[in-house]
Amino acid sequence: MRSNLNSNILIYEDLYEDFNDALINKLRNHSVSVDFLTLWVPDEDHIKSIESMVDAAKQDGKTELAFSVSFSTIKQSDVTTLVNILQQYGSCSIETSDETVVFHINDLQQKKTIQAKNISDHLAKEKVLEVADNEKIAMPDMLRKVALSYANKGKYDTEIFVDNGVLKQNRKVIIKVNGVEVCFFVDIYDGIVSDVKYRYANDEILKGLLEIYCLLAKGVAIYEVLEHQVLKVLYFMVDQCEGQIVTGILLPQNCGDEFLILRKINIALKQKFEKIDLKKFIEGNNEYDKPPNKSWLDMDNAKRLDVVREYCDKYLHDKNLEKDAVRILSIERDLSGWFVRVFTEFPASVHIDEKPSLLRSLEKFLKYNLEKKLQLYHAESKDKNSIRRL
Repeated sequence: MRSNLNSNILIYEDLYEDFNDALINKLRNHSVSVDFLTLWVPDEDHIKSIESMVDAAKQDGKTELAFSVSFSTIKQSDVTTLVNILQQYGSCSIETSDETVVFHINDLQQKKTIQAKNISDHLAKEKVLEVADNEKIAMPDMLRKVALSYANKGKYDTEIFVDNGVLKQNRKVIIKVNGVEVCFFVDIYDGIVSDVKYRYANDEILKGLLEIYCLLAKGVAIYEVLEHQVLKVLYFMVDQCEGQIVTGILLPQNCGDEFLILRKINIALKQKFEKIDLKKFIEGNNEYDKPPNKSWLDMDNAKRLDVVREYCDKYLHDKNLEKDAVRILSIERDLSGWFVRVFTEFPASVHIDEKPSLLRSLEKFLKYNLEKKLQLYHAESKDKNSIRRL
């Protein structure tokens, strides 16, 4: 990383290059060398990338941050835009020269909204209190539209909680929160949610969230539902939106009070399980990893490789790139044993600066069109000098 006259000032371009280099040359830990930025993932839009970098520093507990950005990276007209954005995170000041601008951000931890703090406090204590009217958090418009589109489906809304006699080993567990009732049918042998229904939800937005909640919970281990279901609902909705939904990192607590009700349901569910004979399913470590879709599992690995190559060819064709701009080498198991790690390599004709964005873009395409669990890796280059490899 290049040095700076002030060692406390980070150089944004070096951090960006550091991440991209790690993405191509390291199998794991693609983060930059600065410890407090381990959660940062750069964006090709540098304004978004810089904002997420500051947010990552804040999430790590930093109270101040200074970094330089070259005017070859951003336009001078972008400086005002960035200052306005970064003022939301702390006190922001700048120093400019002909070639660079240095951003100084102080009091990072002081720029929390009262609303977000109150909601977070409720969740951290696992005690959900009623939120005063002046503290209500409205759901962002894009997420609201997604929720309303599912509210009308009514697939899991029911008057009577009936198991339909499909599995006799199901245990019925009913949770009551804010006038809403949610019924979980849990297999007593493996702790898998066989079915889930709800009733008495009068709010259309909440109905939509419950429809998504039930859709995603079915067939999943109860431990996984307790730990990640609220986030899964949010991510499911985000996948159906375009553009930035909120400023900074998107979390359930800044996405509307309806998400707070989902959190209440999970807290009540956990408390109920701790008192009944199914407690064993929520003890220990959560090792559940949802498998890939059935069509992917039904293929042998040779067929998977052929299919991935076909989709890769289509991607390259659509992007007007050479057919061998990315080569698919192999598909290997991840830590859970699923064949979802796709290893790639690039020909010499692809410039090193183009590789990270190309790899991310192709992975996004494959996840959307083929299998969501696919992970793309660049095969680590081996030293071609036989003497050095001895």
